[in-house]
Amino acid sequence: MTVHFGQELCRRHGEALARVASLMLGDDDAADEVVSDTIAAACRFDDQPERHLATRMYLARSVYHRCLGLLATYERFMFDSGRENRRRLRVSTMSDTQRAVVALVMFGDHDLTQTAATLNLSPATVTRHLRDATSALLGVTDPVGPRRRASTW
Repeated sequence: MTVHFGQELCRRHGEALARVASLMLGDDDAADEVVSDTIAAACRFDDQPERHLATRMYLARSVYHRCLGLLATYERFMFDSGRENRRRLRVSTMSDTQRAVVALVMFGDHDLTQTAATLNLSPATVTRHLRDATSALLGVTDPVGPRRRASTW
């Protein structure tokens, strides 16, 4: 039962979870390991897996926290091995918080309120980070735009 449950989790959520981890870590190999560990933890019960562990939001939150732990390890022990350069090439203009917001909203099945709760930010701050990160990803240099800039409010 657990094998089939794990396969179903991989089929349903694996790609999105890998995107969350890859966006945060900037390293596909490390991202795959984080996703594997997360799915294995969700399948830890042999006879009756806990179904609430199967939701994408729960799994994405678990991936997010595992990525934070891995990034803290990299920072603490100055572990590089080329990962930092690859990460900077991909999303060099985004802050860590912006990457986390994009990962949770776009691939982690979180809405803005859930993302705010996960990251301990206000919904307005999450919205600002999402807007700025999207602008950075699209290469927009003026995220405000001429219409909004000209308005009187």
